[in-house]
Amino acid sequence: MGRRLSVERIANILKIITVSGGATFTELMRATGIPRASLARYLNYLKLRGYIRKKRGRWVPTSKSGGEAVTEEDILKVLCIIAYSIVREQGDLAVVREVCRKVL
Repeated sequence: MGRRLSVERIANILKIITVSGGATFTELMRATGIPRASLARYLNYLKLRGYIRKKRGRWVPTSKSGGEAVTEEDILKVLCIIAYSIVREQGDLAVVREVCRKVL
């Protein structure tokens, strides 16, 4: 991905999907305020890494993201992993250290 990813945006998307058990693209756009093209990029990022999948027109969590029985702690642990992946790709290791310190 050429553009920088925001851990905060990914956290918000993942939290909405996991807590609600799934959401449509339109529901996510309304709930997050993320522009269409950016949201599509974030969803694709999460899908390619196995955290979400599309089921009957809704984005739903996979077992990798905690599945349906998810706690806030589960979400935070997944976000730490995602943050680390993003930072490895983008190069700002200080961000991942701070995120993981808060989570773990």
